[in-house]
Amino acid sequence: MAGWLSRVGRWMAEGLGVVPPDPMDPRFWGAVEHASRSGEFVTAQGALQLDVVQSVLSRLQGTLSTLPLMVYERLDGPAEAGEDRRPAREHPLYKLLHRRPNARQTAQEFRSQLAFHLAYWRNAYFEIVPGDDGSPIGSLEIVDPSRLINIERRSNGRVYYTVRRLDGTGQDVFRDDELGHIRMAPLTADGLRGRYMFETARETFGRAMAVETFGSLFFKNGSSGGGILEHPGNFRSKEDQSDFLETWREGGSGNNRHKDRLLKYGVKYTAKPGRN
Repeated sequence: MAGWLSRVGRWMAEGLGVVPPDPMDPRFWGAVEHASRSGEFVTAQGALQLDVVQSVLSRLQGTLSTLPLMVYERLDGPAEAGEDRRPAREHPLYKLLHRRPNARQTAQEFRSQLAFHLAYWRNAYFEIVPGDDGSPIGSLEIVDPSRLINIERRSNGRVYYTVRRLDGTGQDVFRDDELGHIRMAPLTADGLRGRYMFETARETFGRAMAVETFGSLFFKNGSSGGGILEHPGNFRSKEDQSDFLETWREGGSGNNRHKDRLLKYGVKYTAKPGRN
């Protein structure tokens, strides 16, 4: 019953031109889903900002992109000199996988992007575009995993992929023979996709992001911590107090961190113990 209602709701949304929420958007899940114990919110784009992540992914995709992707044909009759197959250079797929899968990418660029998506998202997708001459496969177009809205196995046994359009005008639904999908373990409970790296390693990414955030703020503030400001009187309002603190912080951070500062109105500053 729930699945039937879900499909009805999806059909109504499509008919009205309503685009479902983006599952990659933290607001879709709420803060708790992406929060790590370090306090950092781990998302696909946030974890990708870590230089160590980029370095590892760069090495992986660089290596995998140089590997040949071949199509072979089996030879009939007795093997010749131990060979029972040979490259099928005239096969349409050979030309796509070995030379140019689409008008924008070389085969190496295509493999590099697939390897990147597979290593980080544990899923790689590509659209199988029919040829202008009526052939079933004319080109292969990369589909970024962040565009995937939903994957489901329907009652007919086929798997269907709901993909957000690049121009943001809506969505398209592809059958499993229209969208290629390479998945890597660990898989989700239904086995339909690989679990995203930033899901299974949320705490590891969260700690790394916390260290990077702390270091950036530490150096931005001239490698110095905060302190205590003593004011002999009272501020007239909370707004005055906030304005004073904001002005004080701006005057001692960023490009102003090494400049002389003037304390007025009897205010005294004391650095926190153990900090300069």
